[in-house]
Formats: sequence, C-alpha cells, structure tokens
Amino acid sequence: MEYEELKSLWEKYDRKLDNLEDLNKKILIETLSKKPRRKLFLLKYKSIFSIVIYPIILTGLLYPNFKHENIDWKFILGCVFTVSVLVYLIYINLKTYMTFNDLDLSKDSAIESVRKNNKIKSVFKTRYRNALITLPLLYWGIVLIAWNSITFNTLTTILIIGLFILLFLYNLKGPGIHKNMIDRLEKDILELKEYIK
Repeated sequence: MEYEELKSLWEKYDRKLDNLEDLNKKILIETLSKKPRRKLFLLKYKSIFSIVIYPIILTGLLYPNFKHENIDWKFILGCVFTVSVLVYLIYINLKTYMTFNDLDLSKDSAIESVRKNNKIKSVFKTRYRNALITLPLLYWGIVLIAWNSITFNTLTTILIIGLFILLFLYNLKGPGIHKNMIDRLEKDILELKEYIK
C-alpha cells in the first residue's frame, strides 16, 4: 500500500472519529438537557396554571355568596381584600413565568444562567415575603365574603382558626420547597454547561 493511500485512509478514519465524537457529544448534551428542560417546563406550567386556577377556585368557592341580601360592609371589604390579592397573585405569577421563560438553556452561558437563576430566586423571595401579608388577607377576605352564610358555633370557629393556622404553616414551608426546586434546577443547568464547554 502506498504512503498516499495510507495517509488518505487515516484522514478518512480520523474524520469519522471526529464526527463520531461530535455525535456522542450532541447525544450527551441532549440527554443531560432533558432533566433541566423538564423542570423548567414544569415550573413555567405551574406559574401559568396558577394564573388560571386561582380565579376559577375563588369564583367557584364564593359564587353562592353573591346574593343581593349578603351585600354589606363585610362583603364589600372581603371583595376588596380578595380581588386585591387575586390581582397581585396574577401579577407575581406572570412575573415568575417571564423569569423562567427568560432562561434559555441552549444559548445562555453558565454565568448568564446563574445570573438569571438568581433573578428567579429573587422573584420567589419577593413572593414569599409578600405571602406573609397576602395569604392572611386573602383568607380573611374569603371569610368576610362568606360571613353571612356561615353559622357560627364552636366547631365552625375552631375550623376557621385551624384552617388559618394550617395555611400559615404551609406558607412558612413553601419557600423551602421552591428554593430546593430552583437550587436543583441551577445544579442541573451548571452540570449541562460543564459538558457543553
């Protein structure tokens, strides 16, 4: 076999190895990107779902109380509390969705991904700091709207107070759950960026 033929064969073989290496890298990146993409999709979906579900649940829950004879100062104050919180929840969920949507796993550098992830963390801190006010306000708004329909006795009072305490405790636990989800997303993104280098 001539030297030139041998050189040509080695060059073809070398190109095939390069193509195979590129293909393996693409497959590896695609495989690694599935997990953060799925998490990101789930978090975006949750934000949009919250925008839609809150008004539906509140309307279904409170609709029986929208009677002419129930309208008094408690009902109006309850509506003001509930609608104010509902508008805030829609706004903050839209803002959350936009921050998640801004994160582009395929184009952002590792530094840019971390910066955007910190922005997401900031939005969630704001959400939960404000939830200490908005959740009780929403709860008391619902109670005030339903006030004329509630038959107050010891059991009802205990249920109302118990539900308030339960929601308050959940509100304290919620930030930790979301923080862990966002931290895992950040870890997955950084791992992906490490392989892309």
